[in-house]
Amino acid sequence: IYFAAGVRWTIQRTAALPKPSSLRVRLAIFAALLLTLGNMGYRTFVRIGDWTTNKKLLESGVRSCPRCAKSILELSKIYGGTGGEVRVDLVKTRALIDRAHSIDPDFCDVHWQYAQLDYREHDYLKMEHHLTEALMCKFTTSSAYSMWQQYWPLITQDRTHGAEAKKRMARYIEKVEAERLRQEKEEEEEQRKAKGIGGGEEL
Repeated sequence: IYFAAGVRWTIQRTAALPKPSSLRVRLAIFAALLLTLGNMGYRTFVRIGDWTTNKKLLESGVRSCPRCAKSILELSKIYGGTGGEVRVDLVKTRALIDRAHSIDPDFCDVHWQYAQLDYREHDYLKMEHHLTEALMCKFTTSSAYSMWQQYWPLITQDRTHGAEAKKRMARYIEKVEAERLRQEKEEEEEQRKAKGIGGGEEL
């Protein structure tokens, strides 16, 4: 479509040129047009290539918006083994999670990724912390709760370290409960404000 429009424009523009120089000018304009269309075609080809895999799509998104924590975190999953597109690279995975967390410290999704990575690297104390944070994040609660149910019964039954693990679990449960109460209070306050605004409009 662009090529046809470009050719048509070239013919229309060069038809009115003086005859002696019309051929030379036409060739020059036509050559410039071909270069422009060639550049456009190459950019389109490259852009289409960016959409062929999840990895390329996410890398393209990160290049366009290098401070998009969500895209960076999604890319970390690719290097962690999701989709099987690349060889697992846990060092790269952690670097990307760290980067996403540094960009947006309030982006709670990162804790679920940290928890899984720490578990794979057998760093269980760090994993417990991030698992608890992931449990309090509404976007990852379901996945974190499933892991919580599997992990704590095993670790607390250990004859050597079970007693200490129970103490840690109790502290984490207390933290989760405190966060739950805080969120409930916040939601009640928002509902109260909403009702107040609605009541005022009715009056």
